[in-house]
Amino acid sequence: MENILIINAHKKWEGMSESNLNERFKNEITTYFKEKEFAIKTTKIDGGYDINEEIIKNEWADLVITQTPVFWFNSPWIHKKYIQEIFTTAWSQQRLLINDGRQVDDPTKHYGTGGRSQGEKYMLSATWNVP
Repeated sequence: MENILIINAHKKWEGMSESNLNERFKNEITTYFKEKEFAIKTTKIDGGYDINEEIIKNEWADLVITQTPVFWFNSPWIHKKYIQEIFTTAWSQQRLLINDGRQVDDPTKHYGTGGRSQGEKYMLSATWNVP
């Protein structure tokens, strides 16, 4: 059975951007995979999170799906904060990653090969407010 972590990266802006569309997509994704009997965990970044719990969820997951709006051609600042907090803490604990992978004595080791999550899959589902 696949373990799936679904992250809602929307930042709610009262009266302007309520997060309804991204929450609906997150719910649709969750329902789809639950009906297929996948194990699901979710995180709504704007609702708060515990860094160590998120590291555990990322270690557990075979697939991480991020549902995000695109603000100024990027994900919201809370998503970038989440990534920095989770992966910097995991790095200091030698959990999700050990280093960036590069090694002076082995030129075949390139940037990005130092992780402990080899084989994990990622999917980005984005909403855009464009005509």
